[in-house]
Amino acid sequence: MPRRALTAVVLLLSFCAVGRAEAQERVVRPMRTGSAAFGGSTSLMAELGDRLVFFGSADAGPADLWISDGTTAGTTLVKSMRTDGGQGLVAQTALRRVGGAVVFAADDGVHGVELWRTDGTPAGTTLLVDPDTAGSSQPSDVFVLGSAGFFRAAETGGAFALFRTDGTAAGTSKIKAVAPYHFASAGTTLFFGGTDAQGFEPWRSDGTASGTQIIADLAAGAGSSIPLGAGGAFGGVGATRAVFVVDEGPPAGTTLWVTDGTPGGTTAIADPMPGVQSPFAITPRFVSAGGFAYFSANDGVKGHEPWRTDGTAAGTIALADLAPGAASSFGPIAQEMVAVGSRLFFVADDTRGPKLYVTDGSSAGTVLVKDVGAGSGKAVIRDMIAVGDTLYFVGGTGAANTTHVWRSDGTPAGTVPLPGQDAVVRGDLTKAGRFLYYAGVQNTVTPTLYAYEIAPAPDGGASSSSSGGGSSGGSSSSGGSSSSSGAPASSDGVGSDGGCGCRLVGSAAAGPAGLVGVAAALLARVARRRRER
Repeated sequence: MPRRALTAVVLLLSFCAVGRAEAQERVVRPMRTGSAAFGGSTSLMAELGDRLVFFGSADAGPADLWISDGTTAGTTLVKSMRTDGGQGLVAQTALRRVGGAVVFAADDGVHGVELWRTDGTPAGTTLLVDPDTAGSSQPSDVFVLGSAGFFRAAETGGAFALFRTDGTAAGTSKIKAVAPYHFASAGTTLFFGGTDAQGFEPWRSDGTASGTQIIADLAAGAGSSIPLGAGGAFGGVGATRAVFVVDEGPPAGTTLWVTDGTPGGTTAIADPMPGVQSPFAITPRFVSAGGFAYFSANDGVKGHEPWRTDGTAAGTIALADLAPGAASSFGPIAQEMVAVGSRLFFVADDTRGPKLYVTDGSSAGTVLVKDVGAGSGKAVIRDMIAVGDTLYFVGGTGAANTTHVWRSDGTPAGTVPLPGQDAVVRGDLTKAGRFLYYAGVQNTVTPTLYAYEIAPAPDGGASSSSSGGGSSGGSSSSGGSSSSSGAPASSDGVGSDGGCGCRLVGSAAAGPAGLVGVAAALLARVARRRRER
């Protein structure tokens, strides 16, 4: 091999080693962030374009509104909501991206707790609506459907109503005088449990007042058909229907119903524990994936196990008996589960500790992914989020200082902790731009905001994958091209695989001259990435 080509190969291998070494977490800023700033579990971080908007505190004082691009210099205060030392930002609802803004609940000391919006600038951080001019409207449960966000808020006098926002004050208004809970969607239709004079019953909405109606008064009069306190009582199945839980009373108890939004299309489809008056036969929390709604149910024989439904009686089945016999692997109070593409990842305990499972909606396709606890029986698996076709989660063995960020493609070999981590992760995993952000601590009790680069930095016209294990399938706005093998190419002729970033594409790998050119481009890319850091 010619000397120049040999040198180029060595440089390529060196770049791969450097790329792998650079795949590590970075300290963005020592500060209490997200729900860690409040000691709660509500996620208080949200993506806004390629940046992160979050609640944080640089000291022991009240949390303020911040924004970050993944660098310390680019992490700045957007707005202090209070100037009197009071707690301006409140943790009663998660931050949500709606249109070109992030909406959140805050108290500026003048209007009470109301819904605000931010575009990441002080001037663009403004009040959206103040329905209760005499106090706080307590906005909560912001649910995003298309370009709109739906939420519950109290009007003057204390009665709750359904509101809609597009992220602007002009586009924020009351829809209907009904108190909405437990939103879900199917296609463009919003489903929820609504409380009015007819009790707590199933409702639907198309975002207009005339298109917001009770579906059926299943418990006639002021009685309620939906169990009070149900923690997510609706789940979409397909493009037009939703399933929900109904407490029919003796002798049926808790049953599963389906609706297409009309009285005639609303019917019972499953009674997991027939003939038994049990309010706990179905855990009223659903996650939709691949045309199914997944939930936890107890048939009186197998305990609470994972079930799925396609909205029909025949298509409502128990997927597996993961904790054999009457023991329960799943629920009944709550369970960790998240849709990743058409599959569902979930956490179940087979009586030997929590483990990560995945399902495609079939019994045969419901399989153990990995025992993250490595046989300890005390695994930590939480804060699961989907980025493209890859699952990210906070995982550990349950031992001290072992909680880090993991990723999974649904296989044992592809379920691993991200390399280069030192922090003990508290949680709040949020993807924004090319970074995965989280709150953690390292050799100190000071909470810190960290960022981990899971997608490569843009290089001119380069396309980038959405995660180390999956691809968003799109190209950057700068118009990058792809090779015939599907590998994204950059303007410097170097492809990126989201890992070491050393995939060769196009004519760059055609021969010694091409290798030399690629090596030079790689070295330039390393220099750019170092400058960014």
